[in-house]
Amino acid sequence: MTASAPISVPKAAPTSPQSFANHRRLPSLAYMLAFVVLTIELVVRSADVARAPSLSAAWSVVVVLALIAVAYYARLNALIVQDRVITLEMRLRLFRVLPSEQHELIMKLTKGQLVGLRFASDAELSTLVHAAITESLSNKAIKQRVSNWQADWQRV
Repeated sequence: MTASAPISVPKAAPTSPQSFANHRRLPSLAYMLAFVVLTIELVVRSADVARAPSLSAAWSVVVVLALIAVAYYARLNALIVQDRVITLEMRLRLFRVLPSEQHELIMKLTKGQLVGLRFASDAELSTLVHAAITESLSNKAIKQRVSNWQADWQRV
């Protein structure tokens, strides 16, 4: 019999309710620390190249730049996937919640508008979708109009 992989359980939501004022999420401390370390390493290695140019010193700069690129694109790709999931999730939710005569509006919503709408309760979605399209509301403007905030603690 083989051992099964441990199941990942999401962290418990903080005790304070989520709102427009506190919904933003920064990258983890480990990610930010790694970026600071890599940036310092880039400065140190660049100084080495300036003081004593050599192929080895220049290669060290290239390696650090590659590590920074990997870290940047790892974060960027996670955000892209998250936006795609939110877009799909919100379109499915809107088809379920909105009256059929409003279904044509769903495909007119931008990715940013769909991201903003995910925090709205089902009861206010119809009004917010209409406003988002007719007033060309931004992600931020939509979130500011949400009156019954639905928390999302599982973000990248």
